[in-house]
Amino acid sequence: MGLKPLFYIIIFALLQFSCKRQVRLPDMKESYGIKEAKPFGAKAIFRMVRAQFPASDISTLSLSFNQPYTSVDTGNLYVSISSKFLPDEDAVNALLNFIYKGNTAFIAAGEIDSSFLQRFYWKQTHADWPAMMREFLYKQTSVSLADSPRLARDSAFGYYYLPLIDHFTKIDEGYGTVLSRNEMGAPNAVGFGYGKGAVIFHAEPRVFSNYFLLTDSNYRYAAALLKKLPANTNEIFWDDFYNKRTSAAGNGDHSSFETIFKSPQLTWAFWLTLALLLFYILFNGKRRQRIVPVEKPVQNASVAFAEAIAGLYLKERNNKSIADKMITYFNEQVRSRYYLTGAVGTADFIQSLSRKAAVPVDKVETLYRTMASLAAMEEISDYQLLNLNEQIQYFYKTRN
Repeated sequence: MGLKPLFYIIIFALLQFSCKRQVRLPDMKESYGIKEAKPFGAKAIFRMVRAQFPASDISTLSLSFNQPYTSVDTGNLYVSISSKFLPDEDAVNALLNFIYKGNTAFIAAGEIDSSFLQRFYWKQTHADWPAMMREFLYKQTSVSLADSPRLARDSAFGYYYLPLIDHFTKIDEGYGTVLSRNEMGAPNAVGFGYGKGAVIFHAEPRVFSNYFLLTDSNYRYAAALLKKLPANTNEIFWDDFYNKRTSAAGNGDHSSFETIFKSPQLTWAFWLTLALLLFYILFNGKRRQRIVPVEKPVQNASVAFAEAIAGLYLKERNNKSIADKMITYFNEQVRSRYYLTGAVGTADFIQSLSRKAAVPVDKVETLYRTMASLAAMEEISDYQLLNLNEQIQYFYKTRN
């Protein structure tokens, strides 16, 4: 029980100290932009694809993959690396038609539209970590190629971050091929033939981030998967649209008001509600009473003292100085609260304090003996300081 008060003081001071330090952390947003060199940009994988297919033209798509691309010749490649791949129905049909004609699609996303995956008889699990839990989940995590021996040296490719556990849970291996597995052995990359073409799905886009690929020799993992793509690729369509898209709204318009504006009745209701809200703000927004003055909160001297003690502890590690200040503060509190006179620590003083505070006299005597002993010492150990703190806290908890 005696360790808790000092422990809380030290933790509070550490938090105060850390908040004052301005540390510039890297941007860890998973954006997968092809020109971004930040940890979760896709600049590295974009350069690897360009090196893998030097004779292929690369077109960056900023709009939804739709009908104009379904008329292209065969032997082309579609690439999409994003946190979420949520195409609308038109984009799904256009992409399926693109693959069926003899082209290839490479899609990596932590969350792939379930209706799209059902076309290939697959399902995916997606770990959407709550923000408050992320800091407790970081670990050394890895993936491995399915065609490499599980126990072979250098068969796993890993880094330190959130676990790479997104995977596919329902796979008909009679139609699809497992290309990669996570550290638990679950498939996270699968290939599937569709018509004259093929599609490769990957459930972990983070393995194509700059952070992962530039860690150790992890680039060999991506290079092995790129070799699964047709070598005679004519043109590459790199989809940058889904990096900025978080829903499957149709026709590339992902406004949250789209559903409202589709219905005339809902549209009229929306504008009427907005007009009434503006009317209320304009004519009823003034305060109907005088402004209540702000009262300053009562200062808590105990908290201020705790902060001062914690700061001194962190800065100097001087137990003697801390003990002296604790004794001085305690005596000042006793005098101001119980109006005691006379020499501190005498028998009469202790008897008066015990009677007025309703604390057993033996506890008060022990406390003042401890104070006198520590005051005479030149150095004080952590244990002695904690013992003093425990006795003072006992007095505070049992006094009147």
